[in-house]
Amino acid sequence: MFLTTTASVLFAMSSLAPSSSGGDASPAGGGEDPAGRIWLEALDLGKIEQEVGRPQAARTVDGKPIEIGGEPFPHGVGTHARSRWRIGLKGAAARFTAAVGIADETRGEGSVEFQVWVDGRKVAESGVIRGDEKARPIEASLAGASEMVLIVTNGGDDIVHDHADAAYP
Repeated sequence: MFLTTTASVLFAMSSLAPSSSGGDASPAGGGEDPAGRIWLEALDLGKIEQEVGRPQAARTVDGKPIEIGGEPFPHGVGTHARSRWRIGLKGAAARFTAAVGIADETRGEGSVEFQVWVDGRKVAESGVIRGDEKARPIEASLAGASEMVLIVTNGGDDIVHDHADAAYP
């Protein structure tokens, strides 16, 4: 899962350095590739609020390699429903793209829904995803946006086995 930066900040990410009070889009070292993508696992995961466990960079919430629907994903963030992650963008991101689903470690259990909010408006949602499903694509335009909020709901039931992964191959 990644953010695509605009051309003007492709190699000038220092202008997005996080402040002590922010969760701004700035890689924590090695998080941007030459195509202008910033892997979200390179951002400050400490800004994620979730009910169970701790968010993990490129791992599931239980610390295992991310695998959704039998497909491995080397990049991503493992969380647990219900979670919320505010990311300051300062108008420097172009697009959010991810494959979302429930970690295979739940053995087909759980249900979640991913939502992408941009500047206070819901702009994308995955629909309810169950533990036995393949990853679903989700993407949103971030052009000119100040803030993106990634939300994972419990899929309308409880939070048991809701190991939510937002990933990218």
